[in-house]
Amino acid sequence: MNRVIGLVVGAIFMFALLISPAEVLSSDTGAIYPGTVAVESVSPEDDVTWTNLDNIKTDNGVYATCSLDYPQKSYRLKARNFAFSAVPDGATILGIVVGIERKSDMANQVRDYRVQLLDAAGALVGTSLKSSTYYPTSDTVKSYGSTSTDAWSASPTAAMVKDVDFGVVLSSSCDGADYGVVSVDYIGMTVYYCVIPTVTTEPCDTITATDCLAHGTIANTGGLNCHTRGFCYKVGTTGDPTTADSKVYDNGGGSYGAGAYSKTISGLTPSTSYRVRAYAINSAGTGYGTSVTVTTLSSGFSYSCGYILGG
Repeated sequence: MNRVIGLVVGAIFMFALLISPAEVLSSDTGAIYPGTVAVESVSPEDDVTWTNLDNIKTDNGVYATCSLDYPQKSYRLKARNFAFSAVPDGATILGIVVGIERKSDMANQVRDYRVQLLDAAGALVGTSLKSSTYYPTSDTVKSYGSTSTDAWSASPTAAMVKDVDFGVVLSSSCDGADYGVVSVDYIGMTVYYCVIPTVTTEPCDTITATDCLAHGTIANTGGLNCHTRGFCYKVGTTGDPTTADSKVYDNGGGSYGAGAYSKTISGLTPSTSYRVRAYAINSAGTGYGTSVTVTTLSSGFSYSCGYILGG
């Protein structure tokens, strides 16, 4: 197993080297193991209980087990309290992936009956992502869920995943007309999330009577590349414009990572002051920079490199 794990880790490391920082799709917690494990008997998942429950709290080759005869189903094995303290309050949850390392001592006998999330009240939520494939006879990790979509249909929030009662349920069914002993080494969970981007606004330049060049920077994407970046603006010398006001923007479908950008704001009125503000949008929402004031020149004048040029 150690050799296989080493090869997998090496492959992941080499893949990571091929990804530039601007291509990172989200922040994640890394795989976390449960702090609390229990069983629950609910018909029809009420034939056979699990033993040595705490063994699923870590990846160590020691198992929680359940011995099933056809057509028995196991109790629900409930893994909770995953301690996702790394998820910021208010973060948008992009996806949840559960990894379960399990096997059966007999081939083509036992498979999932339920793999489903638990909400902050410890109740089943969303859709079961059970696999129809029979458990193999050697340790194999099966992944459930998605890094970028709500595959569980559970509408998870930061508050939900950080609750001690949030978790996942596994139950197994002997469907192969014989028997099988299920062994589960561990249940791990990874939460993928993002927060609104951090944006700064720099002073405008290349000012004319009707145009200016606005400058901004996406200082931090918030864990997910931005699908829109731009500048909003309105007439005045105070106040903060929003995207409900006039704006110019790029919409690249999720292609904007951290870095500086500029856009020309056109169609302005001569000799008029405007408030200009950089912004960027990802799946978590809109991040704004501070507002700066720019005043257009009188007709026939332009500003470039620190000089006002007459027409």
